[in-house]
Amino acid sequence: MQLYRLQFGEESRRPEELQAGLARHLAHAPLRMILAQIGQRRQAYLALEGCAGCAYLRCEPGCYADLLRRMLQLTCGASLHASQGLAPRGFTHMVLASPTRRVHADVHALLDAYSDARIILDWTWHGKAAQLGVLLLTCDDGPNPASHVRACGWRSWPVPRLAVGIALRQASMLHVQLPLSSRWPHAPVLLRA
Repeated sequence: MQLYRLQFGEESRRPEELQAGLARHLAHAPLRMILAQIGQRRQAYLALEGCAGCAYLRCEPGCYADLLRRMLQLTCGASLHASQGLAPRGFTHMVLASPTRRVHADVHALLDAYSDARIILDWTWHGKAAQLGVLLLTCDDGPNPASHVRACGWRSWPVPRLAVGIALRQASMLHVQLPLSSRWPHAPVLLRA
């Protein structure tokens, strides 16, 4: 899995095409988005399963990661830059979440209450709808993460503290398969820093 830092140029030029492009991508390949927050700084990342040539910027024809990169550049001026990985943080809380019908389209609100946090979104496509599973990682600052997630309109399942330490030892959580997801009632969204 390749990790890319998502950087935006100008504002979205074609928001409808961006939503359609994300849905097209999800119909063929899953997508992992990560939004990290440290203090007032937020950074968005995409983790993509690409082809053998992705690491050398010589993608094979039809590579889903390459098609997604091109679509992001065209629709919203976004570019992807290879990242060295995510720095380990001292997270103490981990909450699994999935959307309910009353969830708001603003996923960023999950981070608003914390100064040091990270959300991981796993997007897939089932039938005619996008499915979404979320993992929220926080430190001890801010409100109880499970309660905060529920207040934002999500179902939440807190992970016991002992399991948090074990899970965080895995390669920066990029390869962890989230066990829960449910139908996303809105168009797929792109996380922005």
